[in-house]
Amino acid sequence: MSRFPVRAADALGRRVRVARARRAARRSGALILLYHRVAAPAYDPWRLAVAPETFDRQLDFLAAEFRVMPLAELAAAALAGDVPDRAVAITFDDGYLDNLEAALPLLESHRVPATLYLATGYVGATAYWWDELCALLTGPGERPPRLELTLGGHRVAAATGDAGERRRALTEVVHPALRHAGGDAVEQGLARLREWAGGAAAPGADAGRPMTRAELERIAASDLIELGAHTVRHLSVPALPRAAQRAEIAASRDLVAELAGTPPASFSFPFGDNDPLSRLAVRRCGFEYAVGVGEPMPLTAAARRFELPRLVAEEEPPEAMARRIEAAFAFTRLPEPAAPAR
Repeated sequence: MSRFPVRAADALGRRVRVARARRAARRSGALILLYHRVAAPAYDPWRLAVAPETFDRQLDFLAAEFRVMPLAELAAAALAGDVPDRAVAITFDDGYLDNLEAALPLLESHRVPATLYLATGYVGATAYWWDELCALLTGPGERPPRLELTLGGHRVAAATGDAGERRRALTEVVHPALRHAGGDAVEQGLARLREWAGGAAAPGADAGRPMTRAELERIAASDLIELGAHTVRHLSVPALPRAAQRAEIAASRDLVAELAGTPPASFSFPFGDNDPLSRLAVRRCGFEYAVGVGEPMPLTAAARRFELPRLVAEEEPPEAMARRIEAAFAFTRLPEPAAPAR
């Protein structure tokens, strides 16, 4: 059965919610910020990283200008129809080691809480799939001058003769082909790329790695950190069959519950991808609410429980962050980023 009618209805519903949120924001509004890494890598194709010194300055700005509060409290207030005015909550997706080593000390220094969403299949792994993908395309060593493979069910082709071509192939061709792939397509695609590249390629030292279980237990012990679920393999949930959606969501929930000692209240959709069926799967797995990515609106009482909007934090000084936050509060649609969201 075609999913276009469902998508059209979902788009119409979104426009209605935006209109309602505009009216609600005149009375009150809050914002959820999304971070991934606190690091300064040499190459950051998806702009996931904010340097530690930048993060420190951003936290100082946020604490001075906004009411920074735990996401659980902010979400509860929004769902009860009583959004605190100009409140901010901070979230992290994935579970990079630098969240423990660089972000947590700064959060503790400023006494700022944060929610950390874990892609649980990578606990203790050497790299996330997109970081291995980056290493296979752009890491040291020679590569064939052209890439022609079937990835994620699509035939892709790109020039890869020099570093610039390989970086464009990564961000414009290969990653988009795998981002919305379901099931085992990502691992199958990586296997084909390993063959093409002439062997496995380990990400560089500044690519970061996922935390181990012991490291996650350390960060979870902080009174400032709440854990949430982010699937097992960091796949686009709507791209999966319904049974696989539930398996990914439930398995990530269960491991987070082990680490935190209590079932997680919230879920984060990888890439922000969601639709009515995936939101229903999250609800049926017992979550109280879920967060998305990149909605051009603040959090208001009009927000849907399983589609709470977030603004992606960037490597930028506080004054630039202030302009983007004010634009979000004003419902100004911002330009699309040059690199695709990971």
